[in-house]
Amino acid sequence: GLELRMPPSTIQRFRDNNNLKFLPPNRDGADLSLPSQMAGDAAIVILEPTMGHHRRHMDAVFSVTEGIELNALALFVTTLRKSGFIGDIVFSASPREKMAPGVYEFFQHYSKAGVVIYENVIEGEKYVLEHPSTNSTKVYLKGLYGDSMTRKSFEDPRKNRHIGVAKFELYWVWSTRYDSNIKILLIDANDTYFQQFGINGIGSGMACPHKEERNLHLYEGSKAESVKKMQNQTMIPIAYSKAPHKKTWDLHLYEEPTKRKGNKPLDIKNIENQTMIPIAYSKEVLNIIATYPVLIPSSTHGDQVAIETYLRAMVKQFDHTQCADMFCEWAFHNYLYYFGVLQGAPGIDHIIVIRHESGGSVTSLGRSEPILKKKNGNYNASLVYNKMRGHNPSWAVHQYSQNEILKSRVDGIAADIVRHLNYEQIEDAFHDFSPMDISSPLLSVIIQPSMGSHRGGKDAIFAIGNNVELNVLTLFLMSIRNKGYDGDIVLSMPRRNAMKEGVFDFLQSHTDNGLVVYEGVLLIKDHDSSKSYLSGMYGIEGNTSVTNDPRPARSWKVARFELFWAWSRNYEEGSTILLLDAGNYRLKKNTFEACPTKLGLHFFRENGSKQNAADIVRQLVGKTVARKLRKSHALSADTVFGNQYLIEKYLRDMVQIFDEIACYEERCGLVAHNYLWYYVYDLIPPGVSADRYTSKLKA
Repeated sequence: GLELRMPPSTIQRFRDNNNLKFLPPNRDGADLSLPSQMAGDAAIVILEPTMGHHRRHMDAVFSVTEGIELNALALFVTTLRKSGFIGDIVFSASPREKMAPGVYEFFQHYSKAGVVIYENVIEGEKYVLEHPSTNSTKVYLKGLYGDSMTRKSFEDPRKNRHIGVAKFELYWVWSTRYDSNIKILLIDANDTYFQQFGINGIGSGMACPHKEERNLHLYEGSKAESVKKMQNQTMIPIAYSKAPHKKTWDLHLYEEPTKRKGNKPLDIKNIENQTMIPIAYSKEVLNIIATYPVLIPSSTHGDQVAIETYLRAMVKQFDHTQCADMFCEWAFHNYLYYFGVLQGAPGIDHIIVIRHESGGSVTSLGRSEPILKKKNGNYNASLVYNKMRGHNPSWAVHQYSQNEILKSRVDGIAADIVRHLNYEQIEDAFHDFSPMDISSPLLSVIIQPSMGSHRGGKDAIFAIGNNVELNVLTLFLMSIRNKGYDGDIVLSMPRRNAMKEGVFDFLQSHTDNGLVVYEGVLLIKDHDSSKSYLSGMYGIEGNTSVTNDPRPARSWKVARFELFWAWSRNYEEGSTILLLDAGNYRLKKNTFEACPTKLGLHFFRENGSKQNAADIVRQLVGKTVARKLRKSHALSADTVFGNQYLIEKYLRDMVQIFDEIACYEERCGLVAHNYLWYYVYDLIPPGVSADRYTSKLKA
C-alpha cells in the first residue's frame, strides 16, 4: 500500500501563523496515560469474558456486535475461519435475553472454538436493541474497572457517548490481554465477510514469541502475567526493546473509498459533517487538513503494541474533546494521524496508510464499486480484489452491503451458512484427537523433568538421547549453543544409572542454561528397541497413582512422537520447536533466527534415501493410489521444524495414525509422516495464519 506522510513543517507553519492550540497527547506520547486511570489511581481492569477465554499468544479480531442478527454473525465468523484464521475472535454482545434469535446458541458453541464474548458491557441510556447505532443513543461501559484491593466495580468514569466512540475503550481493554508479538484487527462485524483466497490477512507475529520485552500489567494478582519486580500494575507501559531481527511495530490505516474519477481520494472537506472535526476541535483544525484524504476508523489493524497505543490515543481524544456524538471517532482518528500524534507515540514505529484499491488486507466498499474478477467456487460469489490490476483478492470485505449485487450474493451465502450450521461438528473439529483419548477421559499428562524446567515463552529443541556417548552429546549441545540459540533443549535420557560414563555429570552442569532432562520415561524392554514404552506419563490429576502405558510395546521411533507431544504442551503457540535425534545431528546454523509472517511447518527430505514417497506410503494407501508419488521425495520423520501450534497438531496426528492402523514398528513413523504430508497437509490451502510446506533442505 501507499504510505502517506505529513510533513511536520506544514503543521508547524499553521501552528505558528494561527497561534492554534493543539490538543494533547503530545507527539512523544509522554501523556498517553492508561484509560483506567480516570477511574482512580487504584483502578485496575476487572472485566472478564462471559463466554470463552483469551489465548494471549494468538492473533485477534475485535468487533462490537450489539443487536447483530444471526446471519451476519455466522457469515463473519464462518468466513473468517474458512480464510484460515486460527486466532481469537472477540465480541461484545447484548445481554443474552435481548440477543436476536439463534445468536446466543451460536456464541455458546463457538466460545469453545476460539470465540470470546463479553455480554452486557455496553449499556444505553435508553438502549434500543434494534437501533444500536443511532445518533440519539448514548452508552456507558459497565464493569471495566474496579478497586485493586476490594475488586469492587467502579462506575464508568466517562460521560455517556455514542457506541462508535465508546467501543475504542473496550477494545483497549481487550488489547491488553494479548502479547506484544501478535496482531489485531479492529472491524465492524455487521457488514463484513472474509474471502478464502485472500491469503494476506493481518499476518502473524506468533513466529517470533517474546523477542521483545514489553509489559502492560492491568490485572490483579494471579491475572497479571510475567509481572516484573517493582513494577506497578497500573503503570503506563514504558519498558520495551526489540531484537535486531524483529520487524517494526506497524499500524495500518485505510482511506475512505470513493467513486471519484481516477480513484482520487475523498477529501475531508467533502464530508466534514461526517468527520465531526469542527465539533470535536475547530474550523481552524478542519481548514488545515481539509484537502487531505479521509481515513476511516472502522478497519484498522497492526501489531499489538501499535494497536494498544492507538487505542489509548483514541480514548485520550475523547477525554480532551468530550465529543460524544456519532462520527466523533472519525474526527479523533484523522486528527491523530494528520497532526502527528501517532507518528511520535512510543510503540508505533511505522504507519502505513493504504489508499483505496491500492492493496491492503481490507477492502472497504463504501461509495465505491467493488473490483470483481471471477467467481469464487466455494461461495458462488464474485471475489473482491484490492487492486484494479492486482492478482490478490482482499482478505476482508467491509461495507459489502453498499453494493446491491454483491449484497444479494453475500446475503445468500449467509443464509446458506445458517441453514447448515452444525454445532457438534464445530466443537469436534476444534478440540480434535488427543493421545489420552485411548484411555480414561480423566487422564492428564503428569510427567515432570528430573533436571531443569521448561520456559514456556522460549523456543525449544526436542531430542532422544538413548545410549548417547558423552562426546556425541557434547558436540550436539555445543553446536547448538555456539550458534547463538538461547531456547530450551529438551532431552529424553535413560535412567542415570544406565547413562554412559560422564553423561550425567555433563547434563547436571548445563541445567542452568536451558537444558531440560527427562530420565527413564522412554524405557526399552529386554534391550530391544522395538519394545519400548512410556513410563509414568499419564495419571489422574490430584491422584498419586500412575497409569500404565495404554499402548502396546512399540519402537522407540514411534513412541517418541507421543512423548514429544507431551513436551510441546509446555510451550506457547508461537514458540518454534525443532524435533531431532540427538545422536545423529549437529546444528550448522541457527534456524530459529527467522521471523516469518505466518506460522510454518517444515518437513525435510530423507538424506541419501533411494526410496521415493510412493514406496513408503504404499502399504497404507495401496499401490494404485501411491503411484502418483513415484517422483516425490521421501520425507524424513527424524527432523521436523515449526511453530508450536502446528507441531503440537502434527504430533497428535502422528499418534492418531499409529492407533488407527495399529502400526507400531519402526517403519510406521516414516509411513505416517509421509502420509500426513502428501495426503493431508498438502491438500490444505494456505491460510492467513499458517503455511505448511516442505523444506528443500535434507535432514
